[in-house]
Amino acid sequence: MLLSVGEHKYRIEMQYLRIGRDHMFIITNAEGGHIGAITLAEKRGLQTIGKLGHRDDIVSQSIAKILHAGLGEDITVVCGIHIDHGTKEEIETLVANAQQCATHYLEETSHE
Repeated sequence: MLLSVGEHKYRIEMQYLRIGRDHMFIITNAEGGHIGAITLAEKRGLQTIGKLGHRDDIVSQSIAKILHAGLGEDITVVCGIHIDHGTKEEIETLVANAQQCATHYLEETSHE
């Protein structure tokens, strides 16, 4: 499953994979997806690994909390969002778009 929110350089894409009983989400953007951070969310809490100099952990943790709360199962979020010289407002837009992807996913799967 692939969901997207936003346009042009603010477009966020979220891919979903089911791995046994677990869930994996990959969040990237049009400007230059990469692996910047990985967050595992499970009953005992969150664990995050991030690349030095990247701030993708902010998004991966936020999305992991939303999805884990909604699904109640173990999930992993891989996140890599890039924007050249992004302003605070641009970064906030990208984070909000990623959160909307997670919310849309939960809304779509609640009907299954």
